[in-house]
Amino acid sequence: SALLSNCDVLFSPGNIAPIIKSTKIKSQWVATIGPFDQNVYEGLSYWGRIFLAINKLLMLASMRTSNIIIHESKYSQNFFIKEYKLKKENNYLIECGRSDFFFPVYERNDVSNKFIKDMRSTDFLCVSHLYPYKNLETLITAFSSYLTATKKDHVRLFICGMPVFEEYYQKLLGHVESSGCCDNIIFVGNVSQADLRYAYSTCRFMVFPSLCESSGYTLIEAMSCGAAIITTKLTAMPFTCGEAASY
Repeated sequence: SALLSNCDVLFSPGNIAPIIKSTKIKSQWVATIGPFDQNVYEGLSYWGRIFLAINKLLMLASMRTSNIIIHESKYSQNFFIKEYKLKKENNYLIECGRSDFFFPVYERNDVSNKFIKDMRSTDFLCVSHLYPYKNLETLITAFSSYLTATKKDHVRLFICGMPVFEEYYQKLLGHVESSGCCDNIIFVGNVSQADLRYAYSTCRFMVFPSLCESSGYTLIEAMSCGAAIITTKLTAMPFTCGEAASY
């Protein structure tokens, strides 16, 4: 279609562009490094790993035939130039910016979720869909140790995000039960942006234990709301938060 229409520019806003270059300029937006990080493969089914591996090959093949490759973070840009020898002059950076919607809010007027409405300034927050590479088992273990060491039985951990794999979700529930923190760890599920804004603004800490991120939208949202952040010193997290987090 691009050839027949004699197009000059083809822009692909997904992670994969057509491998065959059919226009003068082919531009590709790369929003994830997931298929290139081994941590993302952990906990996936056989077919899930196969799908990611194919995704990786298609992304790389289509990047090699693109004139312009746009990255969301400096980490992603540096990663592909260094590890996969992509031409530096073809790789551009448009960093994820903050949304004007996120700023400190301490009134519960717009909060609809009953769990978030109950959040206190002593509570911890994690915002992440429930994938194995998000490292939530480590978070649950660490939080359990914190409760034991401090004897602060009133402190709770709210985990906001959608269960992606039922088997993994049940594994997390079992881990919570064995840690003895059933009353202190609350899986909230998906919540609205207004609820998230209040949660970021209210929590004691926003804890983000992920092993692999291309940029970290939730970290940007949390910083915009003035949240104190604890996160891993891996992939894009230090690039996103700078000195605004403890690693």
